[in-house]
Amino acid sequence: MTGTRLKVVYIMGRGRSGSTIIANLLNELDGFFAVGELHNLWRRGLGKREACACGVPVPECEVWSKVMESMRAPGDVPPARVVEWQTEVVRLRNTRKLLRKSQGRPTGWAALDAYARQLSSVYGAVAGVTGAAVVVDSSKRPEHGALLHLVADVDPYFIHLVRDPRAVAYSGRRHRAGLDRELRRYGPVVSTFRWDKRNLASEAVRGHHQPNRSLQLRYEDFVTQPHSSLAAIVELLEEPSAKLPFTDDQEAELGVNHSLSGNPSRFQTGTVEIRPDEKWRGEQARKDRLASTAMALPWLHRYGYPIRPTRSHDGRL
Repeated sequence: MTGTRLKVVYIMGRGRSGSTIIANLLNELDGFFAVGELHNLWRRGLGKREACACGVPVPECEVWSKVMESMRAPGDVPPARVVEWQTEVVRLRNTRKLLRKSQGRPTGWAALDAYARQLSSVYGAVAGVTGAAVVVDSSKRPEHGALLHLVADVDPYFIHLVRDPRAVAYSGRRHRAGLDRELRRYGPVVSTFRWDKRNLASEAVRGHHQPNRSLQLRYEDFVTQPHSSLAAIVELLEEPSAKLPFTDDQEAELGVNHSLSGNPSRFQTGTVEIRPDEKWRGEQARKDRLASTAMALPWLHRYGYPIRPTRSHDGRL
C-alpha cells in the first residue's frame, strides 16, 4: 500500500449476535469491502478450502485468488505457518499483553511480528484488488482486534457488538449448517462464559483506543433501527455519506459478497428482511435461561438488559 492508511473496521464480540448481516450491509456501500472472518482465511479458507460467500472454494474465488497472488509477490507464506503464528499469538488471554505492545517497532515476539506483517500484506492486497478504502473484518475475536494497532498501513476502528446473553445461549444450541460445515453448538454455561470473556476483552480493546475510534452496538438496537445503526458506523469512520442499501424500514438488497467463514446467512443475496429473532423468549428452557442470567448478571445492567426478560409482543415470555 502507498499513500493514506487503509481503514479497517473490526467487529468484535460473541458470535450469534448479528455481525454477518451488519458486515454484509456495509459491503454494499461504495468503497467498502467485507472480508468476513479474516482470522479464518488460513485455517479454513486455504487449508480446508471452505467456500467463499460467492459459493466457490476460497482458493478458486475470483477475488481471493487474486489477493493470494498479490501476496505471493513479496514472498509466499504457507497457510500452515500462519496458523502456527495465530495459535501462539491470537489467544484471549493475550489480549492485554498485545495491547501493551508499542506501534512502529519490533515487539521482540517473533510470531507476533510475523503475523502482523502478514495481516498488513493481506489487508493491503484486499484493498489493491477490490479498490476498497474501508475493509470490514468481522472476525469477532477481541484478541485479534488487540493487535491491529501493530499492523503497518492500517487505521483500525472497532464495533463492539453485544446481544442479550440468553438469546446468544439459545442460538448456540440451534443447528445451523452452511454449504460446507455446521456451526459449532454450545450449552448455556459454555456460551455465557465465553460471552462474559469476549465482552470483557472487547471493552479492553475499546479502552486502549480513543473514543472516536469505536462504538458499542447492541443487536437489539440494530434490528429495530438498522438505518441509524449503519449510519452511525459510517459516521464513525468519517466516510462520505453514501446511499444505504435499504429498500424500506426493515428490508435491504444484498448482492453477492466474498466474505470468509462465519454464519451461513453470508450466502444470502437479494431482498433480506431485518427483524428481531426472539424465539428464545418463548422456547428457551428455563434452566438454560437461569444459568445464562446468573453467569452474566454483572453485565446485564451495563448493557441495558433486564434480569427478567420482558414478554414479546405475542405474549411469549
